[in-house]
Amino acid sequence: MTGIRAASAFGLAILLSLAAGTAQADDDYLKQMQTDDLRLVYYDPIQTYLTPYVGKAYENSFAFQRRMFDWKAWDKPVILLQDLSDNGGAAMRSTPFNGITVDIAPIATTFETWTPGERFFTVMNHEMVHVATLDVWNDDDAFWRNFFHGKVAPVTDHPETILYNYLSQPRSWVPRWYLEGSAVFMETWMGGGLGRAQGGYDEMVFRAMVRDNARFYDPLGLESEGKAVDFQVGVNDYLYGTRFDSYLALTYGPEKLIAWLKRGNGSKGYYANQFELIYGKPLDDVWADWIKFEHDFQKKNLEAVNKYPVTPVTRLSAKPLGSVARSYYNPHDNSLITAIRPPGLLAAIAEVSLKDGSVKLVKKIKGPSLYLATSLADDPARSKAYYTTHHCNW
Repeated sequence: MTGIRAASAFGLAILLSLAAGTAQADDDYLKQMQTDDLRLVYYDPIQTYLTPYVGKAYENSFAFQRRMFDWKAWDKPVILLQDLSDNGGAAMRSTPFNGITVDIAPIATTFETWTPGERFFTVMNHEMVHVATLDVWNDDDAFWRNFFHGKVAPVTDHPETILYNYLSQPRSWVPRWYLEGSAVFMETWMGGGLGRAQGGYDEMVFRAMVRDNARFYDPLGLESEGKAVDFQVGVNDYLYGTRFDSYLALTYGPEKLIAWLKRGNGSKGYYANQFELIYGKPLDDVWADWIKFEHDFQKKNLEAVNKYPVTPVTRLSAKPLGSVARSYYNPHDNSLITAIRPPGLLAAIAEVSLKDGSVKLVKKIKGPSLYLATSLADDPARSKAYYTTHHCNW
């Protein structure tokens, strides 16, 4: 899921839809369906069959966020359905209006990196947490929103709009781990425990980090470096944010976590100040507490695992290969034909020697996917490999 990335087609599609209105002509293509709390924009007739269920999934999530965060939407959220990607996901915005773009394709569950329920149910639960936690407002925010005639979007040519944006929507000034951590935690809650907050991949990541004595980033380091040097890039915001929120709920109770995300009268506008108000300690201190807890927790798990023998492992390469694709054995050279996306290097079709572990890059891949790098097929009779490019990009 792509969280809050900008969706370039979103605004244009909404404008076209609103210009067309709820047109009745048989040849209309872009249409909309409205309820009291939703404007759903979709392509007719190819997506019409989805609209009743998507609308119900949205309304259920909307009601939950409204009840949980004491939130009343400042403006009616707009949902745009599109089919421009091979993998499902979504993007949202809360400034200057609330909106979500949804790719209707199935969700990628490679290596169980995501453990969703039904995709529209899960996507609506996740994205509506973003909308609610960014759009939440109290009397002070309402004053400025009315003064500015809405939520002010920052504009590069006018730096003063940064101040106006903070005054009208202070909870938009948060790091991405805050957004994704809360959304994944709540998506798992709303899924009855089925979700990434209790997923096997997340558990594996942090257990491996403790085993390997890997660096745990602090909040600032995560945003400044952790998303750049690690092969999982922006996914680290999901991993760290979710794990931290889960620790908060486990240690202090979910009620305090919800109180941190709320924006009632008397709350602090800046997320870190609100954290200290709720938890009585600076965020950095509690983050350090979580890292210590994680190490103690995973060391006990590793001790339990190590009581039993494991399958012997022979490393093929001395250096991590990062993301990989399906691999094929090449008997002529005693090697593996695969695709890799190593940290700091471009993705490429590669030949990995089973003799000495050397890696030969054969062909660069444009637009790789994150965990599988590419969809790879092998034709041994012709000594040809076939691969795909431009994943999740139109």
